[in-house]
Amino acid sequence: MPLAFEHVTYSYGSQVDGMGPALDDVSLTIADGEFVGVIGHTGSGKSTFAEHTNGLKVPTSGRVLVDGIPTSDKKARREVRRRVGYVMQYPEYQLFAETVREDVGFGPRNLGQSDDEVDRSVREAIELVGLDYDEVADVSPFDLSGGQKRRVAMAGIIAMRPHILTVDEPMAGLDPQGRHEVLGILRELHRRGTTVIMVSHSMDDVAREADHVVVLDHGRLADEGDPRTVFSHEERLHRIGLDVPRAAHVAHDLAERGMDLPGPCPLTLEDLARAIAKRLGRGGDAR
Repeated sequence: MPLAFEHVTYSYGSQVDGMGPALDDVSLTIADGEFVGVIGHTGSGKSTFAEHTNGLKVPTSGRVLVDGIPTSDKKARREVRRRVGYVMQYPEYQLFAETVREDVGFGPRNLGQSDDEVDRSVREAIELVGLDYDEVADVSPFDLSGGQKRRVAMAGIIAMRPHILTVDEPMAGLDPQGRHEVLGILRELHRRGTTVIMVSHSMDDVAREADHVVVLDHGRLADEGDPRTVFSHEERLHRIGLDVPRAAHVAHDLAERGMDLPGPCPLTLEDLARAIAKRLGRGGDAR
């Protein structure tokens, strides 16, 4: 089991009176090769959860284990961060080097990769995020567009070749094209075998991409499971301030109007269109 939370509780040192811990007795396991969507309302503990996956934060009590290595072990934390990459919100704010090549190569070099390995890792990461290596390698990252900066920042983490990649609201502030591009990068990494943990406020993105959904509410694990199971609990999600994907919402409205759709609840608009076509193809009346 590559990543396990065992009764993890985390309290900030300046916790406000009357507020509970940021994480409260969270236990779960993320298996190899999963694409995990982490959802919850503002203040639910999503970012704190993400920062625990590679030891940026360590539990006040309980344990986080990466391939059996406790993140609280300072001597092993370098190895933990080699295995688990973390992309913060607005990662482009962390760009610092004079060229894209130097910025993307900083992490791999710190991990002890040889010069040839660093060159190879940098080229592969830059191309994976959809940029032309020959065009951008020697350019200042600060001369790039906002979307390109985001991709360069992600490339710097990808170049370290983590087994697990945690991304915190990776589409924040991006236009629709930028969102599409970033999701495409995560999808490709997952296809190549990387475990992806995506914190997101978009139920549609999570429904489309994730095979395991984690729901946090005031620091506690409110629900987890496959997307169809989690998003079928519409009333429970509404009680904690979350919605369901648009397709599931439309299907629910159709059912209330007498048009039950065949099969499981649709999670994407494509699923919804197929279900409606199948329903009408059976001679159903939408009424």
